Amino acid sequence: MLRKPPASRPGLESIKRLVIKIGSSSVFGKKKVNRPFLKDLANQISRLQKKGIDVVIVSSGAVSLGHWQLQWPKPFGQLSVPEKQGLAAVGQGILMENFRRIFQPQGLHIGQILLSAADMNRRDSYLHLRNAMETLIKAKVIPVLNENDSVAVEELLFGDNDTLAANVALMVNADLLVIFSDIDGFLIDGVRESWIKKIDTKILQNISGGTNQYGTGGMMTKIRAADLLMKNGMKCVIQNFNARKSLEVLLQGRDIGTLFFNPTEAQHWSGKKRWIALGKSSRGTIFVDNGAAAQLKKKGSSLLAIGIREIEGNFSMGDQVDIADASGVFARGLSHFSAQELTKIKGHHSSEFSILLGKNTYQTVVHRNNLVLLGSQEEQHLS
Repeated sequence: MLRKPPASRPGLESIKRLVIKIGSSSVFGKKKVNRPFLKDLANQISRLQKKGIDVVIVSSGAVSLGHWQLQWPKPFGQLSVPEKQGLAAVGQGILMENFRRIFQPQGLHIGQILLSAADMNRRDSYLHLRNAMETLIKAKVIPVLNENDSVAVEELLFGDNDTLAANVALMVNADLLVIFSDIDGFLIDGVRESWIKKIDTKILQNISGGTNQYGTGGMMTKIRAADLLMKNGMKCVIQNFNARKSLEVLLQGRDIGTLFFNPTEAQHWSGKKRWIALGKSSRGTIFVDNGAAAQLKKKGSSLLAIGIREIEGNFSMGDQVDIADASGVFARGLSHFSAQELTKIKGHHSSEFSILLGKNTYQTVVHRNNLVLLGSQEEQHLS
């Protein structure tokens, strides 16, 4: 059911690069691999490729497939992190073998990429990963990505593949992220919303925290992913994986699923600033006074030491740091100084740096080219 006749959606017919996130419930159901869904997906992707549309897949399912293959005695929801890592090692091969067997008859080649949050947080790894994916896409190979559950420690986990998919969509500059779910879209009082332009209090109050037997996410992780893309002027759709030819129907402009898109509020980060904004493991926090905060927020200035009040964390030169005022974190950037050095120069003018540090060095703490302003306080409830 749809709440009201859909507002005029922006045309999706011109999509040229698509990221598809497939959840565990899409890949695995009724104690077996969901081959009919994967076969239908392969058929659609084959036709989309022939139309010149690039496709990237982010797929869950490795842990649940391992759990099923080994007939693991403990219920899925009670698995420890080491057990999930071991089961992922078993299930990942099963997952990729099914992709290969089902996609190959359609003339589709796939390439497996396993990654952790650390691969996104390090600039050199991020660039190497992006270049590898562009090479695969150019060769008409479909990258199939999953979190490297078998080796990633807890602090380096994305934690869910919705977040991973949003990061991948931003990295490859996709036109659209489609998140397959087992519901028809985002529901309010059981009624599907056609188009959401802002993640406001009403949306947050209607988020269900539940997930399926084998899932690790839920609607909140999907909303976070959609919000991240909306801030960049990109489109995200949550839709039911059970509908046949659902991708092709969507790209024909039909009103299915829930579209998240608001171009008027997009910040349109690109290049290094986009990578900085995506970072989720800042090494520390720099607390600034009201004057410095105003300069950063309203004038787009660089961060100077004179406006710094306190330092938190143990970071090195070049590390990513959060910048906060009395209201909380409002910016993120790359520091020209270590935490130890900043402790010595905070509150001082740059002309004093050489005396305080015993060397000639940078004049700014975080240059404006290495700094991004983050969302509003309401948007921070999503984090």
